Amino acid sequence: MKGAFAADFNGDGATDIAFAIGAAWEISLNARANPTPAPGLTALPVALAIGRFDGAAAGAEVLFWQGNGFYKSSLKAPTPVQQSRQDMR
Repeated sequence: MKGAFAADFNGDGATDIAFAIGAAWEISLNARANPTPAPGLTALPVALAIGRFDGAAAGAEVLFWQGNGFYKSSLKAPTPVQQSRQDMR
C-alpha cells in the first residue's frame, strides 16, 4: 500500500483508494472496485494534503504545489484552482 491515498474522493461517504500505476493515477471506488483512471487526481504525486478544504462539495480535494502557488483539484473539479492569494517563493 506504499503510495496509496485513502479518502472519500467521490463524496459518496465510503473510503476510496487512489494509487499510482506507472505514471498514471487510478482510483478504486469504495476500495473494492477495479481501479479506473482518475483524471482529477493528476496532482497526487506532489500532493501536500488531502481533505475537504472548502466544504462546498462532498468529496476529498487534493492540495498541491504548482509553479509559485498552492492549488487544489478533485474528481468533481479536476481543473486546478489557485488557493494562495499571491505568488509564493
